[in-house]
Amino acid sequence: MLIELLKIQIKKMANTNFPKQTFQFLKKLKTNNNRPWFTESKPKFELQVMQPALGFVEGFGELLSTRFPDIRYDTSRNGSGSMFRIYRDVRYSKDKSPYKTNLGFVFWTGEGSKKQSPAVYVHVGIEGIQVFGGQYWMTKTQLDNFREAIVQPSSGEQFVKIMDKLKKSGVEMVGGLHYKRVPRGFDAEHARAEWLKYTGLYVGMPGFSVEDTMAENFGERALKQAVLIKPLIEWLKKNI
Repeated sequence: MLIELLKIQIKKMANTNFPKQTFQFLKKLKTNNNRPWFTESKPKFELQVMQPALGFVEGFGELLSTRFPDIRYDTSRNGSGSMFRIYRDVRYSKDKSPYKTNLGFVFWTGEGSKKQSPAVYVHVGIEGIQVFGGQYWMTKTQLDNFREAIVQPSSGEQFVKIMDKLKKSGVEMVGGLHYKRVPRGFDAEHARAEWLKYTGLYVGMPGFSVEDTMAENFGERALKQAVLIKPLIEWLKKNI
């Protein structure tokens, strides 16, 4: 019963906008990245960050589903859902700051896990929001399939056309490059050899300012960016 009431509450507050207070809190967190401050500020965190964040998962997820029929999203707060946890894993990091100073959301496609499926990712930072899309990293099987699709004439040429069109549409960055050399077993002189160095493949669109995120049409503008990335997501779904 409690779970159903919570779902109804999230549904009511579903929204694609973030208030200015969300960014103000993240900015204060950057200056006060310690457990005592965060513990004392937990009520504000719930009101100014978590409520808008959960509403965003529902609201933007609904928008995405109008153009991505198999999109998946989840308002769970424990890290299994669309929203990444605010807590940092500091076990292998020199930076022992316990909290992230940004929010991350993933809206994934298909029946696989969110970390192993082509997806739309939204990064909410102190300066605003940026939309990404693609596959952050690939399993060994996915990577083998990706490389084979790159070197094949039909799928490889289609991929290049998609990436060229994305670059013309204003993509700010292409991520996933890992190797400095073409992997063993592939022709280093192949026309698409540079793409064989990637172990993930994702693109980032031009960011939105804090003011943009509070505009009435922000959700639709963010959706348009996600739709521009859709051909890449569909190519990855088909080929890996």
